[in-house]
Amino acid sequence: MTNPMVSLLTAAPEQLGENATKAVKEKFECWQNANNKARYFMLSSMVDTLKTRFANTLTAVEIMNQLIELFGMASIQARFEVTKNFINARMRPHQSVHDHLLQMTSYFQEIQNHGAVNSSESNLEQFDSSLLLDNILQGS
Repeated sequence: MTNPMVSLLTAAPEQLGENATKAVKEKFECWQNANNKARYFMLSSMVDTLKTRFANTLTAVEIMNQLIELFGMASIQARFEVTKNFINARMRPHQSVHDHLLQMTSYFQEIQNHGAVNSSESNLEQFDSSLLLDNILQGS
C-alpha cells in the first residue's frame, strides 16, 4: 500500500490493540504511511488559510470530504448562475442572430463544463425561445 491515493479510497483501519497480530500491524502501518503522504501532499498544495484550517485533521479522507463540502457548494452555485443566464438569455434588439447564437453556445458550453446535463431537445427549445422572433420578422 505505497500509493498515497489508497488512503483516500480505503477506510482507516481500527486502532491497534495490544494483542494485534503482526499482519494487522503491518497493514495499519502501510495505511498510515499512505495517509501521511496524501495528507502532507494535500496540505503542501493549499494556501495558508486552508493549511491552518486542516492542520489538525488526521486523515486525508477527512480533508477531502471537508474540501468537497466547502467548494462543492461553490460549484453548485456557479452551475446555477450559468444555467440561469442560459435560460434568461434573450436576443437584444439590433443584435445579429450570429452574435446571439455565439453567446448562447458559450452559455451552453459553460453549463456542460459545470457538469449539468440537459437534453438536446430542451437545449433547442431554449435557443428558439431566446430569439426575439418579432425582431427577426421585422428585419431589425
